[in-house]
Amino acid sequence: MSEACASFAHTLGYEVIVCDPRDEELAKFRVPGVEVRQVLPSLYLVCEGCHAATAVVALTHDPRIDDLALMEAIKTPVFAFSAQPGKCRYPLPVCDCVAGG
Repeated sequence: MSEACASFAHTLGYEVIVCDPRDEELAKFRVPGVEVRQVLPSLYLVCEGCHAATAVVALTHDPRIDDLALMEAIKTPVFAFSAQPGKCRYPLPVCDCVAGG
């Protein structure tokens, strides 16, 4: 799913940066024109920051990665943040939020 989302956003002209600390996942990720960083998304947000035209989408289904990223995203001027929880976490998607909305 991350490749499809990244490809779609890149096709629409957005700058896309994929952050994932897991070697095995990054080795499989192949989307031309998309920057890949081997770092926790939460650390990327803390160190690199973001702006009001940023959307944060968490898709790992791992709460150790996604939840921390969303907690950092809330503290920033992002216009939107979203997550797709895994089947083991919640019976229904519970977070599809627009900041300030």
